[in-house]
Amino acid sequence: TSSSRGGHSGNAAGARSQSEGGGRQMFDKNELRLVRRDVFLEALDRYRAKAFAEASRAPSPDLAVCTLRPAEQAVRIYARKRPMTEEEHAKRRDFDVATVLRGQPLPTKLILHNCLFQADLKTPFINHLGFEFDHVFGEDAKNHEVYRLAAFELVLGAREGG
Repeated sequence: TSSSRGGHSGNAAGARSQSEGGGRQMFDKNELRLVRRDVFLEALDRYRAKAFAEASRAPSPDLAVCTLRPAEQAVRIYARKRPMTEEEHAKRRDFDVATVLRGQPLPTKLILHNCLFQADLKTPFINHLGFEFDHVFGEDAKNHEVYRLAAFELVLGAREGG
């Protein structure tokens, strides 16, 4: 008789047969998330709607005229959220699990939504993990905006011998 732990099943849900011992089922977590995709998407939509409603009270900055003031610290940390590819959407049925929250004067917070299940593998829940940066660029940010805010001063300083 084989152990009820380990191994990988070949069927779509990743379930092992009952005859393999122990009566346990093994699931691939990614496949399980896709099976409950709609539940997670609905919860993410509610979270984002609430977060954006709270942030909408603050005006959105015009990136064409906005520049960051020189930082007091020597190192600045930036994050840029990339758009999801067509392959991720259509073929793999992935869903967006990162949210850039508005900030003043610019976004500085990135939320990663960790879509998980309780130990029973039936009860979904989401951990919302927040990360602070000097600036976070959304998936619609243009390269010239990223350069202007993140690299312009650095390049200028290097050109001036700094």
